[in-house]
Amino acid sequence: MSRRSIRFELTFWYSLIMALTLLIVGVAIERLAYNRISASIDNSLRQGAYAIINEVALLKGDVGAAMADTQGTSLNPPPWPPRYVQLLDTNMAVVYRSRNLGAFQLPVDTLLLRRLRSGMVIAPDMKLLDRERFRVITFRMRPVKGSPIGWGQVALSLHDLDRAKRKNRLALAFIIPGAIVISAVLGRWLATRALQPIEQVNRTARHIGATNLHERLAPRPVEDEVGRLIDTLNDLFERLEQNFIQINRFSADVSHELRTPLTIIQGEAEVALKPTAAPEEMRQALEVIVDEARRMSQLVRNLLMLARLESGQQRPQLTRLSLRPIVEDLAEEARYMASTKGLTLELGRIDDAEVLGDAVLLHQLGFNLIDNAVKYTPPGGVVALSLEVAATTARLSVRDTGTGIEPGELEFIFERFYRSARTRPLGEGGSGLGLSLVKQILEIHRGSVQVTSKPGEGSRFVIILPLERISRAGRREAGSSPIGERALS
Repeated sequence: MSRRSIRFELTFWYSLIMALTLLIVGVAIERLAYNRISASIDNSLRQGAYAIINEVALLKGDVGAAMADTQGTSLNPPPWPPRYVQLLDTNMAVVYRSRNLGAFQLPVDTLLLRRLRSGMVIAPDMKLLDRERFRVITFRMRPVKGSPIGWGQVALSLHDLDRAKRKNRLALAFIIPGAIVISAVLGRWLATRALQPIEQVNRTARHIGATNLHERLAPRPVEDEVGRLIDTLNDLFERLEQNFIQINRFSADVSHELRTPLTIIQGEAEVALKPTAAPEEMRQALEVIVDEARRMSQLVRNLLMLARLESGQQRPQLTRLSLRPIVEDLAEEARYMASTKGLTLELGRIDDAEVLGDAVLLHQLGFNLIDNAVKYTPPGGVVALSLEVAATTARLSVRDTGTGIEPGELEFIFERFYRSARTRPLGEGGSGLGLSLVKQILEIHRGSVQVTSKPGEGSRFVIILPLERISRAGRREAGSSPIGERALS
């Protein structure tokens, strides 16, 4: 990967833009000055033409008298600025030339003269025998005493125009490179000054690692692009810190959850392998090993499902379905689970409710609630199950008469591996992942849960899901959450 400096790019583009700007402005100014001087020369040519016409009229056509005039006149202009005069008769022959022309003759365009009945024409710039550039105006002379004279020509040297052009171009040749150098220096200084806060952010961000994620970038006193970048990075570090904490806690909890069954399996296997072990002891040891292996298998399955749901690898198929068959299947499973523990199952109303959801995940959601209710209810207790439709929602209720949950623990029960202190002495072997899965599945289905519990009297979990028509309308208007988007894709 090639390394590129933003400072260099900013300096380069700033200098390039400045150079192009100066070049365009310089050329525009040079052209403007050229056009203004050129227009002034054209105006001088016209004034000279009128002066020749008037002077020939005063001389009554006797242009030869002007040759003896030693003073500067229109027909015999002074040597500076260089102006040349030439008169032609009706046969296009030269009848008069100003003394400064010497032996030279102004070019005559015969075709132009034939067409020039009146008015004036300024010819394109030309050179006088390769010496200097000049510009010629050709005009029709007025008749004198009724006799036509012919044509007149006045030429004006372009020395001033060429000199101004050379000066302007020379100035541009020095000014533009100098301005580019100055702009490059200033551009680098500005780029360095503008990127200095980013360099500080870069140094601080490099210093922050896995061991000091609690540190944050110092906020800027003004709200600008760098300030928003710092806020974004601080939010990122906050999320990373929380994720690291969760990962560390998750690893510790998994290690703890797996260590206990592995220790039990190892101990029971050692008992079964003793030479003096009785067949009954071996059978009991194998039964314990099977129970612990089943518990570990369930733990791994729950962890795998949580990981797949969060990463989007498992994409739920949200379709229109009826909750009643799912709840009826759950009721059969709950009846069997309750009977094996000596509990009573109370089945309430089972309404017909259509929702937009995944049948497998919704079944898992209900099973986890029933499993918790059975697991944490002592023998002789009651587990109740019902499904009711209320306005625009379906409400799945699971109630038990178990140990209950302390009020201070209600906000933590949906965290991974969290188990109430009142339930641990029962020794049912719960992993603390069931309600985490419930929360994850509810987020996918845009549902919610209400929990009411009293220690020693039991708990009630009410799952609230939007009906199918409400769910589709809500997704169209508000869009899906990140998990919901993965589920619908």
